[in-house]
Amino acid sequence: MEDKKKRASEYTRKWRQDFRTRDPEGYKAKRREWARNASPEAKAHQVIQCRRRWLKVLYGLTPEEYDKMFEDQGKVCALCGLPPSDGERLAVEHHHDSGKVRALVHKIPCNVVIGYVETYGPLCDLAVKYLERFRADKIV
Repeated sequence: MEDKKKRASEYTRKWRQDFRTRDPEGYKAKRREWARNASPEAKAHQVIQCRRRWLKVLYGLTPEEYDKMFEDQGKVCALCGLPPSDGERLAVEHHHDSGKVRALVHKIPCNVVIGYVETYGPLCDLAVKYLERFRADKIV
């Protein structure tokens, strides 16, 4: 039975991809129609499925693994130590070359800062020294 479900899923995926390629405007029209007519429950389910799919595709995580990481971090950002705002999810911070997941951090500014430091480390060191030189209490 599992093999049959897998084949059906592959067939559906291929059919959707072919439809998108063959008739992009028709595909967009179908998506708009679904968005207009779908129940709130169906839309909520789609959000959950989309999150599940992207966590797995991008980071190799299940939502349960994400939730465990969040709990293990004390429900705070691994960089600044602050909890996420209401309704905010922390970003999955990962090494861009290896793809290895490191921790969960705020999207902005923490994840952005990590990206800059990782890319421009020596320049960031110079920027810290520069700011130290021109601290408000040192300026006359």
